[in-house]
Amino acid sequence: MSTVASRRPTHVTGIAPQFLVDNLGRAIAYYRDKLGFELDFKDQSFYAAVTRDGFGIHLKCAPKLAADREHRKQNEHLDAYIAVCGIRRLFSELKMRGAQVLKPLEQRPWACLDFYVEDTDGYILCFSEQQAPISFHKLAGGARFRDQRGNSGLGRCGSPTARLLSQ
Repeated sequence: MSTVASRRPTHVTGIAPQFLVDNLGRAIAYYRDKLGFELDFKDQSFYAAVTRDGFGIHLKCAPKLAADREHRKQNEHLDAYIAVCGIRRLFSELKMRGAQVLKPLEQRPWACLDFYVEDTDGYILCFSEQQAPISFHKLAGGARFRDQRGNSGLGRCGSPTARLLSQ
């Protein structure tokens, strides 16, 4: 988190993606039973919100293109990046719950340990934990990661931006 943002009179306090789902009940059940989210609200049979540790995902019953979902999956286009603490325990928990793991727990070159899961509508969620502070360095392809304070901005455990998703 940038120290500049915390001193402004206005700042973002949260964000929630909205996923289009074929069956709202099935989607709610998956997020609750397989991923450990809680139902915040349900508006009739077309809209709901689920949260875990204060972070939400909105679910809307509406058509989507199957070809788009398949393209995103084939090219590993993430629908949500979720920074966590306790990644190994979370991975074990979600596997035990029966979550559909697309990519197993792995160390990444950008100093993160992460895994991917897919929900019942093909959305890809990356759960990730930064393993070490990232300093100003080059990664493959010349990409550089660092914020104004020298942080990657990925929500390091113990930082003000890292609210715990798993204990």
